[in-house]
Amino acid sequence: MAQQAWENLVPTGVPEIDRQHRMILERLDFLDQAIRENQAEVVIRQILTDLMEYAREHFRTEETYLERFEYAERASHHDEHEKFVRDIGALSAQSDEGGIVSPERVFDYLSSWIGHHLRVVDARYVPLLLARMGSGKG
Repeated sequence: MAQQAWENLVPTGVPEIDRQHRMILERLDFLDQAIRENQAEVVIRQILTDLMEYAREHFRTEETYLERFEYAERASHHDEHEKFVRDIGALSAQSDEGGIVSPERVFDYLSSWIGHHLRVVDARYVPLLLARMGSGKG
């Protein structure tokens, strides 16, 4: 699934960001496989932890590029990142407190958010990054 999803994305032109995008798709793929094998309850806490770590690293990287290249929509882009961190943080806290976190719910949320964010929101900055990096202003 991750490979298929990756093929449907527009590369950003920044290898570091593209690598990080692949990593999140691989975590999503891992969760999907765990659900199909009835093992998701065993790995959901680790997946949420991994996603929180990923989000912090990736969003910091991405926002550094958006700031450097003076991307006009960087504030709203940052707000989307913050919402993701809050949502994953809430699910993680629920899991840490012994609450039941539906792996299917997590998968559906991630599929929807990642699909929209990578294909629509991130795709908006790609022309700027490609132009600026291609011109040597990066």
